[in-house]
Amino acid sequence: VVQGETSRQVVRDLKVGGVHTTLVRDFNLEGHVRARFNGVVDPSWAEEDWSTYDHRIVGGEPVGIPHTEVIDALDRLCAGHTKRTLLERGREFGVTIAPINDTADLLAFDHLERRAFWRSIDLDGTGPEAGLGDGPIRFPGACVTVDGDRPADDQAAPRPVDGPPTFADRPTVAVRPDGPPPHADDTGRPFEGLLVADFSWIGVGPITAKALADHGATVVRVESANRIDALRLQVPFKDGVAGTDRSQFFASFNTSKLGLSVDLKNDGGLLLVRELVDRADVVIDSFTPGAMARLGLGPDEIRRTNPAVITVTTSLLGGGGPFSTMAGYGYHAAAIAGFFELVGWPDRPPDGPWLAYTDTIGPRFITTALLAAIDRRNRTGQGCHIEAAQLELALQLLAPELLDQQLTGTVARRLGNRARDLAPQGVYRCAGDDAWIAISVPDDAAWDRLRAALGDPPWAADAALATVEGRQAGHDAIDRELAAWTATRTEAEAERILLDAGVPAGVPNRSSDLLADPQYEHRGFYRSLDHAEVGPVPYAGHQYRIDGYDHGPRWAAPTLGQHTFEVLTEVLGFDVDRVAEIAATGCLE
Repeated sequence: VVQGETSRQVVRDLKVGGVHTTLVRDFNLEGHVRARFNGVVDPSWAEEDWSTYDHRIVGGEPVGIPHTEVIDALDRLCAGHTKRTLLERGREFGVTIAPINDTADLLAFDHLERRAFWRSIDLDGTGPEAGLGDGPIRFPGACVTVDGDRPADDQAAPRPVDGPPTFADRPTVAVRPDGPPPHADDTGRPFEGLLVADFSWIGVGPITAKALADHGATVVRVESANRIDALRLQVPFKDGVAGTDRSQFFASFNTSKLGLSVDLKNDGGLLLVRELVDRADVVIDSFTPGAMARLGLGPDEIRRTNPAVITVTTSLLGGGGPFSTMAGYGYHAAAIAGFFELVGWPDRPPDGPWLAYTDTIGPRFITTALLAAIDRRNRTGQGCHIEAAQLELALQLLAPELLDQQLTGTVARRLGNRARDLAPQGVYRCAGDDAWIAISVPDDAAWDRLRAALGDPPWAADAALATVEGRQAGHDAIDRELAAWTATRTEAEAERILLDAGVPAGVPNRSSDLLADPQYEHRGFYRSLDHAEVGPVPYAGHQYRIDGYDHGPRWAAPTLGQHTFEVLTEVLGFDVDRVAEIAATGCLE
C-alpha cells in the first residue's frame, strides 16, 4: 500500500509477521539498505531503483525484484526477531517498524513511563483479591501536555457512595480588563481575527487547523514544493487524473485555508515564516519532535518575541521518550496503541482499523485542548505550548480494556463484528448483489423486539436465549438463523422491518451511498466549492449546526502556494517592494 511519495522519500506500508512496518529510506544511502537487510536479501537489491519502484508496480511496468519477493523478505526479517527487537532496530536505522501491541504490552511500554503518561489509583486491596499483586491500578493520564506538564485532575472520580462531584472549591480565573478581547463579535464567526500558522501535514494537524479555519480564523497553510504534503499524492484524484492539486483526500482536510509555499531551507524563507509566527495567535506543526526547533521555530524561540502565542505540536509518540524520533502515520500509532489487536477476526491475523485511526480521532482531543487554551488567552493574555502524542490520544479510548487487563488479567482480543457485552451483533447478507444489513441487540428488551420482528420463530423462544450470557453462548446458532431471515429480504426491507420494531439496524453505506443520502441532503451536509484546479466538487460539512452563522467550510482547499502573494501583502502587510525583495531570495515556490 503506497502511503505517499516525495522526490526524496518513498514510504511503503505493510503488515507483516505481526508487525506493522513502514520502510522510509533515502535511496541515496545504499549502504544503509544493505545494512538493514544484511543476511535477508541479496546485496544486488541495492541496485534496484527503489525511488520509482512503487510507481512501476502500480503502473504495471517492469521491476527488477517482484513485489512478492519483497513481501517474503519482510516475512523473513520479522520472523527472525521479536517485535521489541524490531522496534529498537528500526529506531537505530531510522526505519519505522511499529509492533502490534496488546494491553499487556502497553502497560509495560517504557516510552509511556518516561513521558509520565499513566495515572494510578489504589483500589483498597482490590488488586490482591484479583490475584494481581499489590501494585496500583494504572489508567490513561491527560491526553496532552501543557508547557511540559501533564495536567492532573484535582478531584478523583466519585465512588458510587460519594454522590455527584462538586466544583465549588475549584479556583476561578478572573477576566483581565486589559487582556485581549475575544476574537468574535456578536454576529460573526467565533474565530474571526485569529491568525494561525499551520505547518502540519497529513491528518491530525491539518484537521485541527481546519476546525479553526472553517469557523472564521485566518489559517495560513505553510508548504514547500520540495517537501509537499504526502496527501497531495493520494487518491481520489478528480477525474482519475493524478496531480499535486487534484487530490480530494488533501482537499477535504484543508478547507478555508490560505496556501503559502516557501522554502524553509532558504534563509529568506526562514525569515519570512519567522515574521508569520511572530504575528500568529496559534502555530501548529506535526513534525518529529525537535524538527521545528532545529529551524529556529520551536515554541521557546517563538515565545521570546511572541509571548502570547499558543503553539501546538503533534507527533507519533511525543517527545522526551526513548522512541520520540520515530516518524510514521496514524496506522503505526494505531498498531502501537493496541487497536490492531482489537480489530479483525479471532482466527485471522490482526487487521486493524481501515483508516489511519489516530489521524481521525486525534484532532477531536487536540482541538478541545486548543479551544481551552484560546479561551484562557482571551481572558488572561497567557499563551502556552500544547504537545499531543498520537499514541496517548488513542489510549484515552482503551481505558476500559487497560483496566480490565489489570483487574482480571483479561487481554482484549479480536472479536470480529461481535461485542463482549451484548448479543447478537453482526453483519448479515441480504438478497441482492453484495447486499448487507448490520444488526445489534443491546439488551434483553431489544432481543424481545427482534423476536417479534422475526415473527417469534420457535428457535428464538429457547429460554437459554433470554439473557445476554445465553445469547453469547448461542451466538453461532443465532447468526445462522438471522442470516437465513435476511437472505430473503432486500437491504431496505430488512432495515425498515427492524427499525420499525425498535431494533438497532442499518445498511452498511458505501461512499457513493453517502453522497446521495437523503438525510445528508436534508441537513445540507455537502456543499459544492469551486477549487482552483479541479472546479466545483462536493465537500463534507460538519456533523452539527450552529445558529447565527455559516460554520463552513468557507472555500475550497488551496492549491500549492495559491495565496502566497495575498499572505505577504494582506496578512503580513508587506508592500510590493518588500515582496520583490523576498522573491529575489528564491524562497518563494
